[in-house]
This record gives sequence, C-alpha cells and structure tokens, in this order.
Amino acid sequence: MPGGFCDSRSILLITDIHSVINHLTPSIMKKNVLVLLIAFMTGFQFAATAVDHTIQVADFQYNPSTLNINVGDRVIWQWQSGDHPTQSDSSPAAWATFPINTESRTFTHTFTAAGTYPYHCQLHGTPTSGMRGTITVSSVTGIKQEKGMAAVMEVYPNPARENVMVKLDVFSSKTYTLTLTNMIGQTVSVVTDTDFPAGSEEAVVLDVKSLPSGIYFLRLLANDKIMDTRRLILKK
Repeated sequence: MPGGFCDSRSILLITDIHSVINHLTPSIMKKNVLVLLIAFMTGFQFAATAVDHTIQVADFQYNPSTLNINVGDRVIWQWQSGDHPTQSDSSPAAWATFPINTESRTFTHTFTAAGTYPYHCQLHGTPTSGMRGTITVSSVTGIKQEKGMAAVMEVYPNPARENVMVKLDVFSSKTYTLTLTNMIGQTVSVVTDTDFPAGSEEAVVLDVKSLPSGIYFLRLLANDKIMDTRRLILKK
C-alpha cells in the first residue's frame, strides 16, 4: 500500500476480514472491531511512509553532521557522552534548545516542512564552527507527481492545538475537496469545491480549536478520488 492510499488488494483484504468477523464476532462487537481494524491499517500506511533517523551525540560532534531526509521524517538525537545543549539556528527556530546529557538522553523532532535546518551545540560550537550540524528536508512532491498525483499536501503544525495550515502543491487543475475525519470515520470539517490552477502552491487554514484531542485524518479529494491523506494529531 503506498502511503495514504488503499489499492484493490487492501479493499479485498478488508472485505475478506469482514466476512470472517461476520462468522466469528457477536453482532454488537462487529462495528467496533471494524473501526479498530481500519484505524490500524491506516496507521500502518502512515508508519510505512515516515522514516526515523538517528544522530549520535558525543563530545565535539554530531554523527552524522549532515543529514538529508523527507518531509514527515523524524530525527532522534541520541546521547553518547558529554553535555550538549543543542540550539536551532533556523529563523524562526525549528525547536526550543534541548539538552542532551546523562539525564536527557534523547530528543525527537518531526520535520513537517521542507527546508534547511542548521543547529549547533551551545557549549562546543557556534552557528559557523565547532560542533554543529545541518538537516536538509526535501518535499516528497516529486515522488508522488511521478505516480500521476493531481496534488499533494503538507500539514503543519502537527501536532496542533488551534489552527492547522494545509499547504497544497497542485499539479492538475481540478475542483478539490478537503475533509477532516476522526478515528471512527466521522467527518468533522469539510472545505468543498475549491478550484486551484495547475502549478500553483495553495494554503488552507483549518480552525480546530473546538475539536477534542485525538488522532484525525485529512484527505484531499478530486472528482471523488483520494489524492492524498495525512494523519493529524490534536493536543489540547
């Protein structure tokens, strides 16, 4: 299953499991079992698309000091030795300065936007010398465009609290619909019939202040077909 999409094999699998559930599961539990199954499979698709990268942190070096990743990937700084308060040199800062030492051995950050993210150790380096590193984040747009996608989206911040910015890279002129659903498949927000020209970069802001904490799914549709899907976490 490519990230964010169900192909015919996935639909067949769900249909077969549905038959098994009908035979083995009391009727009062069928709905809950199916909801959990679909949530698990959707979560698996997202897990398959994101990659974890580890940076070893020891005296006077980040290893690797340069790292190339894709939007949605996570970077984990892992303590090896010494004390290394790590500061983001991006503007604005990509993260608040975090400690890496015997009491705080790891720090994890998910990169949701393409760009270059330099950083350094406050004790052993500067933005231009010494103990420092750079993370370059690339959009996965090119990969998805090769698969015939009409548009793809990036979502940030994620996790979110009040507002969510949905950035769209549009390859084909179509009428798009953006939906936000919760874990049990209920649609909680819809932006419908929005026309975007090919070659444009668009942004849509969603107000999520009234929604409770939890996991949601943003889906971009064109002509009733799913173009892209992103998992969104709300933390209040």
